[in-house]
Amino acid sequence: MNFLNITPGVMHILPEIIILTFALITIVIEPYTKLKRLIGVLGIFVLVLALTVLVISAYRGVRIESLFYGMLALDQFGIFFRAISIITSGVVILLSMGYAGLPKDSEGEYYSMLLFITAGMMLLVSSSNLLMIFLAIEFVSITSYILAGFMKSEPKSSEAALKYFLLGGLSSGVMLYGMSLLYGWTKSLDIMEIYTALNSGNIPLPLIIVSVTFLLAGFGFKIALVPFHMWTPDVYEGAPTPVAAFLSVGPKAAGFAVLIRVLLAGMGGDIQTHWVPILAGLSIFTMTIGNIVAIAQQNIKRLIAYSSIAHSGYILLGLVLSNKLGLEGILLYLLIYLFMNLGAFGVVIVVSNSIKSDEIKDYAGLSQRSPLLALALAVFLVSLSGIPPTAGFVGKFYIFAACIEGGYAWLAVIAIINSIIAAYYYFKIVRVMYLVEAKDSRVIAGGIGSGIALFVTLVLTIIIGVYPGPFISLVERSIHILGM
Repeated sequence: MNFLNITPGVMHILPEIIILTFALITIVIEPYTKLKRLIGVLGIFVLVLALTVLVISAYRGVRIESLFYGMLALDQFGIFFRAISIITSGVVILLSMGYAGLPKDSEGEYYSMLLFITAGMMLLVSSSNLLMIFLAIEFVSITSYILAGFMKSEPKSSEAALKYFLLGGLSSGVMLYGMSLLYGWTKSLDIMEIYTALNSGNIPLPLIIVSVTFLLAGFGFKIALVPFHMWTPDVYEGAPTPVAAFLSVGPKAAGFAVLIRVLLAGMGGDIQTHWVPILAGLSIFTMTIGNIVAIAQQNIKRLIAYSSIAHSGYILLGLVLSNKLGLEGILLYLLIYLFMNLGAFGVVIVVSNSIKSDEIKDYAGLSQRSPLLALALAVFLVSLSGIPPTAGFVGKFYIFAACIEGGYAWLAVIAIINSIIAAYYYFKIVRVMYLVEAKDSRVIAGGIGSGIALFVTLVLTIIIGVYPGPFISLVERSIHILGM
């Protein structure tokens, strides 16, 4: 193996190396320091440093090339999702600093786990080999199981981690079987070589459909598509709230990134027409079931969980189209979803710290107890509904317009109907906050970390809605992975 072929690749994954190095150091020093929260503060600086290095590399421009003998792909698409991973973790660390539920004696370990999973997601979104994809997914999954059960003294947290682990292990097995079938028929693990083999006409179509089905089952679990969504509400409710916030954005974005690579770069071309109807069906069932079941939820974390499932259905529409506008819609929607969903979770964290409850009825009179928090949550919910002039409207408009342009107007109609259903349960929370009398008059306030996170997410949710141009330009530059 030529060392000179590896050295340039090391420079390209410098952000991951920075994050992993600090995470390993904190694991070693964590037992010997009493200032556990300091690790979180340093973690923020490390993430900022890694993001700076990443932005500099993107600004200088990158050629589309393979690294480490085809294991990783260097392109703007990967850089975009690597940045999403870093920003998500940074916001979650800020929210975690104000979360009262974290065990104080292992808070430093918690921040280390967040850094580990960040590096894992960054490697996942750049993977261009099935073996590397599987290793990165398992790294992210195992760390997710640990974080979901981090509050070991809480029965719900332990139950959530166990359910997540059992169902996650099953989905990984199904996905690995699909990968093994592809390897057996194409004699390659490289995505581009798989593309060539599948479109050669030498592999029977039924065998290709079987492998695609198994892969979609595995990836569907990671991004919470119906019917692979069973874990989502229980894990969101039982896990520490910052972890639920992280799982709703970080792994979901990484899952969509790798799904796009595998389906378009590895299974596109002539066979694409055979998996598009499957995705269309999954999208319809996902957004519809997610929204309908969310209506009956009384726990705000479970409501956001089903909302998250529904949003996966909306995002999947862009992959059904598989055209330039559809892919831009996916990237833009995920960027917007990062800010509005983490913002909503941020308010939930601050409120639950004070009232010790996640029941929607206990948000009664929040506008009287904390007008700013109520306003922020209202904006995030309006954005999740897709109502202008918030960022959520821009994301949904882009996806729906792509459906109409691509000849799938009927899918856009179904998605719009689902958005109307979603608005009902989002505004149910707004009604409780503003129209129901408060049972307690004590003021609710958050810490510095959560305040910064909420300010940033709120401002960007509004700015993207009012002035989306620069963000649209960003995603347009980031889909050149597939020559679009």
